[in-house]
Amino acid sequence: MHNRCNVSARRKSTPLFFSLLLLACLWPRTTSGQTGRLIDREPFDQITLKTSGEVIEVYPLELPDRVVPPAEQRKGEIRIRRVLDDDEYDISWSEIESVALFERRVLEQATASWEQAGNFDEAFQLFYFLQRRYPNLSGLLEEQKRYLAFNAKVLRDQKKYHQALSTIEELYKLDSESAAALQGLNSIATDLVEIYRTKDDLTSAKTLMLRLMQTYGEDKLPGLRQVRDELDGLAAIKRDEAQALVKEERFREAFQVCNEMLVIWPNVAGGRELAQKISELYPLVTVGTHQLAAVFDSSRIDHWASRRTGRLTKRMLLEFEGAGAKGGRYESAFGSSEQGEDRRSLTLQLDTEIRLADGSKLTAYALSQRLRNMADPTHSEYVSHWGSLLEKASVLDVFRLRIDLRRPHVLPESMLQVPIFPENMEQQPIADGPYRVAESTPQEMRFLANKNYELGSGRQPAEILEIYYDDRDKALAALQNGLIDVLDQISPADARTLQGDPSLEIKQYAHPTLHLLVPNYDHEFLARRSFRGGLLQAINRKRIFSQLVLKGEQIPGCEIISGPFAPGVGENDPLNYAYDHDLEPRNYDPRLSMLLFFMAEYELQQIAEKRGEKEGAKLSDMKPLVLGHPRDPMIKAICTAIQDQLKLLSIPCQLKELPVGRTRDPDGKCDLTYTEIAMWEPINDARRLLRPDGGILGDSSQYLDQALRRLDASQTWTTVRPNLVDLHQLTHYELPVIPLWQTVNSFAHRKGLLNVGSAPVVLYQNVENWQITPRIP
Repeated sequence: MHNRCNVSARRKSTPLFFSLLLLACLWPRTTSGQTGRLIDREPFDQITLKTSGEVIEVYPLELPDRVVPPAEQRKGEIRIRRVLDDDEYDISWSEIESVALFERRVLEQATASWEQAGNFDEAFQLFYFLQRRYPNLSGLLEEQKRYLAFNAKVLRDQKKYHQALSTIEELYKLDSESAAALQGLNSIATDLVEIYRTKDDLTSAKTLMLRLMQTYGEDKLPGLRQVRDELDGLAAIKRDEAQALVKEERFREAFQVCNEMLVIWPNVAGGRELAQKISELYPLVTVGTHQLAAVFDSSRIDHWASRRTGRLTKRMLLEFEGAGAKGGRYESAFGSSEQGEDRRSLTLQLDTEIRLADGSKLTAYALSQRLRNMADPTHSEYVSHWGSLLEKASVLDVFRLRIDLRRPHVLPESMLQVPIFPENMEQQPIADGPYRVAESTPQEMRFLANKNYELGSGRQPAEILEIYYDDRDKALAALQNGLIDVLDQISPADARTLQGDPSLEIKQYAHPTLHLLVPNYDHEFLARRSFRGGLLQAINRKRIFSQLVLKGEQIPGCEIISGPFAPGVGENDPLNYAYDHDLEPRNYDPRLSMLLFFMAEYELQQIAEKRGEKEGAKLSDMKPLVLGHPRDPMIKAICTAIQDQLKLLSIPCQLKELPVGRTRDPDGKCDLTYTEIAMWEPINDARRLLRPDGGILGDSSQYLDQALRRLDASQTWTTVRPNLVDLHQLTHYELPVIPLWQTVNSFAHRKGLLNVGSAPVVLYQNVENWQITPRIP
């Protein structure tokens, strides 16, 4: 062997034996048991010398097709480049015992990884490397097939069916005639479909079946073909039943049975055509919800379901359409409104075509009487804040009305979110709203289209069916499986999860809501500000909010709040004109919380002594606080977490589920009530929340009452903002309610439900324009 870079007569005369011996002594030793992945190094071959048995590392040899020639063809010399010194040598084939090529050794390492060590992930990386760099390596394909077949079996035994299916599909791509691939594909796919069916996830089951049968052919998947035939038979029974109901003109029942057919197997013969026909005869929208309503009032700020369904059953004189540059935007289904330049008048122009149930037209005379009754303290329709503002209501002509105010007001429209006529009046305009309640149970509520409603497009659904779900996962599955068309409220975390479903549209409502605990001031401890402060700092709001509501996500607009006003979504959100961003929410502090609890006990002792009593109320004698909550699974989970945290500080607490549609305990036994508030117009809604006379809160301090009076007296936007900020600061200190957090709310619907709107205030805001197409997967 001689060095091509420094060939001398002396070196050429050196016996080959001594040259090889010297090379072996200088060369680093390697062994077949060397650890580490070969692919983590630069490629190198190994040459074993006959004389010493030593192994030397060389850069990849230049061999035709990277194949070591057979022994009888190994003649002459071969040029090598040592890894050690990057120098080139010529060495005689006769001095070489063996050559181990890099790629061959990687293949051996890959095989050993899964056969001996059971490390399938490492084997995958090694095989992937070889497939990319040395695709023509002899034996590679066979080893890959053995690896994939065994790995799929192991994954299936571990019940990792999705990974097993992916692995067996890779095997099929390599060899579509492989018995292991065909048997594994059929058995694993059948297992996975049955698992989906067990979980009632028929959408995933059908999607998988259709994909596999279209990709590989039915003949190669007898297990799936058997499942398909079973589903097809069940769907055919439903198809025939639906057809019979159509003949009897029982369209609602036919719609429901047809939907069951589509859920089972949409490809049943004649199924799609039948679904299209029934949808045209009786368009029905199914809405999944976690809260049903008992009272229907779109102006309610304290009940999600009441606001939602109120838009279905009753139209208000003026309705909140969203936040504007200065307060809310209000529109009327009955005409138009215009505020005077001096902010002391409001003119209403009624639509001349609106008729009452008896066929007569809605006039300014009837409306003016309604507004005067609302301002009359002796009348049953009296509304105190309207009575303090109205000076007179004058009829300008049959369909035109002028309202004069005692003082300027920035948004008198916000006070006119009232029905045209009182609830107990027999004669109602346009028979209330676009829908009427046909049936109500604890589990569902049916709304049928109102034939006397004159403001509809004539194309809206014939029926809206609301179905209650006490489990959010079941509700999500029902939406994805096509059992419902809409899910009216989904958590921020679920909204992100559903974004990837191509059959659904995820939309945000126009404005966020606030979550509060409303105290009962009849409870002697809760009447103390110190005790309410202790409760606030005993609740780890950040942890509960992050874990239960956000599921660890960071979502803009979802945040802990410092008071009962909305921070909005971003500083430029017009909704946040009452929020003081300089006020930081109080932190979780159980030690300070205990101090505040004992302070409340001390205050009650002082009060007792002034009354001549020996002892005041004791924390140790306090009965468990009763925490009321709506019938909503997420809210129940939150209240359970609050209950657990209070117990850690020896404050006993028990939960009470409120009746359907209620936000307050009719028995008066709740000490705290979990309430979700739509604080969308603070200049009006602050009073509705915080005033004891008709508000949600049961009591009020003199300071709070004075702040509300100053707000009521605000005549310009330049005074509204500072008065609301003062009110926010006062509520932060007084804690009339215990603020929790703000949520940005979303809903999801099938893409087949059209004209829902991009960001409605409530779900049914555009219901007159809704159109539904059949749920055909």
